[in-house]
Amino acid sequence: EVLVANMACYDFGAGEAIVNEGSEGNHFFVLQDGSCEVVVAGRATNTLGAGDAFGAIALVYGCPRTATVKAKQRSRVWAVEGETFREVVKEQSQKRYAETRAFLDTITLFDGLTTQQKDLVGEVAIVEETFEPGCCVISEGDTTTAMYCVRRGELSVIAGGVREAASGGRVSGGRKIAALRSGDCFGERAALYGEAGREG
Repeated sequence: EVLVANMACYDFGAGEAIVNEGSEGNHFFVLQDGSCEVVVAGRATNTLGAGDAFGAIALVYGCPRTATVKAKQRSRVWAVEGETFREVVKEQSQKRYAETRAFLDTITLFDGLTTQQKDLVGEVAIVEETFEPGCCVISEGDTTTAMYCVRRGELSVIAGGVREAASGGRVSGGRKIAALRSGDCFGERAALYGEAGREG
């Protein structure tokens, strides 16, 4: 909401540069209409369409623009000033950390950790992933270096199911033998001892 309230709209003609590689970054952009070409060192590397955003790297890391972005056709973008963008990113980062830290306190597996150790886990070891209904998180025999904790929703432990690559990793068949809910963890033995995953 803060970003939207502080955004301004700009129109660019075909071939017109919106940002230039090597220049100072002052704005974050979201493309509303049209399409844009991303050019790095004189070579086109990507095409952006409606809804795509760009310009964050220079603002977050305080470095020059890493690419030139120019309109391939008449395009309209929304832009927000860098200072506002950084304030919103910082606020959201702090909010996510607080939520993650509170979640760690609900996991009994971490009861033996000190407050400082939990703080460290929350800062550097947590990566959030979202899975669509029916998609496989881990299969028996998989090699993994991560332990998983359910934050929201419910996971089914399936025996004998088949992961179908053609359907985006969805699982078909098999028999449900258990359910995992918020606070439940799995994969810790594989992560700690290098054992192949046993969960379905």
